[in-house]
Amino acid sequence: EGTAMARLHHQGIVGIYDYFEHRGQLYMVLEYVDGVAVAELLDHGPLPQDVACIVGLKLAEAVQHAHFHRIIHRDIKTSNVMVSRDGQVKLMDFGIARGELLEKVTQAGMLVGTPAYFAPEVIEGGEASELSDVYGMGAVLYHCLTGRKLFYQVEDGSLYTAVKAGRFVPLDKAVRGVPRGLRAIVHTC
Repeated sequence: EGTAMARLHHQGIVGIYDYFEHRGQLYMVLEYVDGVAVAELLDHGPLPQDVACIVGLKLAEAVQHAHFHRIIHRDIKTSNVMVSRDGQVKLMDFGIARGELLEKVTQAGMLVGTPAYFAPEVIEGGEASELSDVYGMGAVLYHCLTGRKLFYQVEDGSLYTAVKAGRFVPLDKAVRGVPRGLRAIVHTC
């Protein structure tokens, strides 16, 4: 994670100041974000549409920067996106990130991350890609707009099947008043 984050200098990504080993334990010194995770904000219901759009835009900028540096986050979810008290949006937790210069930490076919935000190709055992991160961004935006996870209607036991089949409640059925263009962005992701 330290290696991945050290390569990324962007206002939308939690900065790393140092990483080191002390007495056999690895430590990272990260930027302090005075705020809350989007997941905590969603405990009180959906975000206003304009706020959700800002979160989505800032998240997309951070992910684009990571992808430019050939780093795939692989765990984009509401608890990994912070909103500071002054309105900054920060992507954090690159613990399972992948990239050309990063060591492979998982075996082929091994699932890591959060199933409710997994892209279908990852659920099926495929490699995560930039598109998997885009899928995660769409799932985050859906959650922000509805106050519910993408597959909220599915029992835990059938989550994998629902993700593979793309069986989620369309945005316009889950919440009213989302403009067609915004719905298209979320569904495309």
